[in-house]
This record gives sequence, C-alpha cells and structure tokens, in this order.
Amino acid sequence: MIIETNLVDLNKVTLDNPKSWNECLKYEVPRQWEVRHIKVKRKPKTLEERKEALKIYQQNYYLEVTKSKRKQKRGVLNE
Repeated sequence: MIIETNLVDLNKVTLDNPKSWNECLKYEVPRQWEVRHIKVKRKPKTLEERKEALKIYQQNYYLEVTKSKRKQKRGVLNE
C-alpha cells in the first residue's frame, strides 16, 4: 500500500526547480500478513488430557487448601 503525505522532502527541494516545492513524500507500507493471521503455537488438549489435568488440579487443591482448613477446624474443636 502506498501512502502519500502532505510533507515535503527537503532533500529534493532546489531553487532551480520550483515544482519540487509541491512534491509530497510517498512511501510504501508492506502488507503485514503475519499480524492478521496469528499462528497457534500450542496443541489443544484432548478430552482425556483435560480430565487428567482436572484430577491433578483437584488433588493438589485438596492437599494444599481443604486438608489444612480441616486440620485447623479440628484443632480449634479439640481445644
């Protein structure tokens, strides 16, 4: 895509050629195909992998959160 600006390139301006004062800068912008079409880098999980990951998450949550809360409640009740 070619873009034309309203700026004048001072390097090309000469006193001999008065038309050069009206020449605007033009520059080309390359098409950015990669920006619009993002490639997926990760592989989606299958149903079995999701179930396994959920089991692992639930087990870790139980060990770190639920079990410690139950111990605290039992400690308060026993005292």
